[in-house]
Amino acid sequence: MRAGADAERSDHPNDHRPQHAEQFRDRPDGPNPFVLGRPRTERFMAVMDAMPRGRIADAETTGSRDEPRPRATGTHMCR
Repeated sequence: MRAGADAERSDHPNDHRPQHAEQFRDRPDGPNPFVLGRPRTERFMAVMDAMPRGRIADAETTGSRDEPRPRATGTHMCR
């Protein structure tokens, strides 16, 4: 595991940050919902490491190059 981390940080839209923030707000003296513990953080990091490797392997197998999808920002799209 990298640097003994016990929490994940992600910019992925499905990372449960809003729910964790609500839990933290509702129970400020309770356990920190952002701290996953080392085993769960190791699993998170393994998945984050495997995902781009899988995309690269797929692209090499098919000979295609995936173009990044445009991101929605406000009312217009940008690359």
